[in-house]
Amino acid sequence: MKYIKAGYNRKFPMEQFGNENPYVEIEIEDGDDPLAVLQEAKNLLYKFHEQSVKQDEAKNVKDISQELPKSQKGVIEQILGCKTEKELSEWDIYVNSKSGEPLKGFYEQRKMQLKNGN
Repeated sequence: MKYIKAGYNRKFPMEQFGNENPYVEIEIEDGDDPLAVLQEAKNLLYKFHEQSVKQDEAKNVKDISQELPKSQKGVIEQILGCKTEKELSEWDIYVNSKSGEPLKGFYEQRKMQLKNGN
């Protein structure tokens, strides 16, 4: 049996009700271990997803921050910078208040990321 290509597909949950479904296919050259090539494809997609999320977060912060009061711009960055669900939960009362309501999407996005280990 001769392996010619190795591919990897992974569905990553994104924003609420959205998914990203990237795929990579790598040609196997003579002497390559097909399992190692497949692992490389997997690693490549995870790296792509990580960079994609960071770019999307930066874009979202930039887009919405133009519409929000200056005091809330820093709050978005703090919410997106939370490292644990417990740390994020400290923002729960604020984002559910009337003044924090515009930031709820960022809160939910970060909550989902932390649940998925990102």
